[in-house]
Amino acid sequence: MWPKRRAPSSPPQPPSPKHVVSPLATDIPDTHYTPSTVAKALVRAMHDLQPALIADLAAGNGDLLIEAERVWPNANFVATDIDRRAIRRLARRHPSWTVGRCDLRNARSRASCQALNELPHASCLIVLNPPFSCRGGTRFMVQTPDGPLYASTAMSFLLLAASYVSASGHIVSVLPLGCLHNVKDVRAWNYLKSRYAVTVIDTYANDTFPNSTASTVIVRFSPPVHEVTTTTPRPATLVPESRFRVGVIRGSCPVHRIEHETQKPVLVHYTDIRDGAVTLNGRRGFGSFRSVKGPAILIPRVGRITSGKIGLLETNHLVMPSDCVIALKPESIEHARTLRCRLVGNLEHLRAHYTGTGAPFITVARLKAALETIGVDVDEPC
Repeated sequence: MWPKRRAPSSPPQPPSPKHVVSPLATDIPDTHYTPSTVAKALVRAMHDLQPALIADLAAGNGDLLIEAERVWPNANFVATDIDRRAIRRLARRHPSWTVGRCDLRNARSRASCQALNELPHASCLIVLNPPFSCRGGTRFMVQTPDGPLYASTAMSFLLLAASYVSASGHIVSVLPLGCLHNVKDVRAWNYLKSRYAVTVIDTYANDTFPNSTASTVIVRFSPPVHEVTTTTPRPATLVPESRFRVGVIRGSCPVHRIEHETQKPVLVHYTDIRDGAVTLNGRRGFGSFRSVKGPAILIPRVGRITSGKIGLLETNHLVMPSDCVIALKPESIEHARTLRCRLVGNLEHLRAHYTGTGAPFITVARLKAALETIGVDVDEPC
């Protein structure tokens, strides 16, 4: 166990993190404190762990560590942040925590931060809500064992945080959704995926964080698991007469260009598929992009597929799926309900068809293959 906020017996020695950021990256990062709903979801994503040490290297108000302390009250906690006022406030309110000021993107600041001395050899859990803003094509250089990597603001923080986690440690982080897709972070993603088992836990709409327009995701990074077998999970056994047909409609409305045309169908993004249902949020699509009328099943094209993300669209509801949504159109509400039960019952089989170097995604062809093995024939996709 680590003692609570002990004073070093000798002058602190600079740690030797495996990643070093370019000295040019010294601007003060933006601040988007974590909403309580996101903080709870982030901590729940690690409920299977019993960490002895939990750290947040962009702690801000300490929201993530406060939530973690509710779940693991006997753990030790380390908080660092660039903001002196935030650090003084955390030290005053949480005297049992190890607290230190640090600009994570500055090598000299990291070397002088006593709080970071606790981390390099610890099997710790790092929780992280890094700065989001990254104007235009701005990239930051992070030196790694594989050579220099150039990444966005959020990804550079994540790469640096990873240097303070042992081989058995874990990271769970909020990230802008764009980090999973943009060109500037492709090499960083490949680097992290080569060292961790990466799981996209959940996605959040662009109005979740105050003063931020970025859609976000929660991503878990765990030690890699060496699979005993690489075979795709087998679907449940079906009788021949249980087969039926569906149409497949891949959404095409670009969500970042939404126009509030009151005559157009309600737009459905993957964030509107929750708890097995489709939420009609009032936003309207535009143009002549594809629409679908219920009954139908809507699933995300991109991201981690869960039972809650297999949404039933009720009869007669007309919607315009975004370009991150795929709709499955059966002939009746009974077939729609049967289809949802089959997809939920064969979730691992369906999940195996989501692949990709960043966020997992599914193509219409792979979806067709997955459906045909669970007794669902697919009409010509549109």
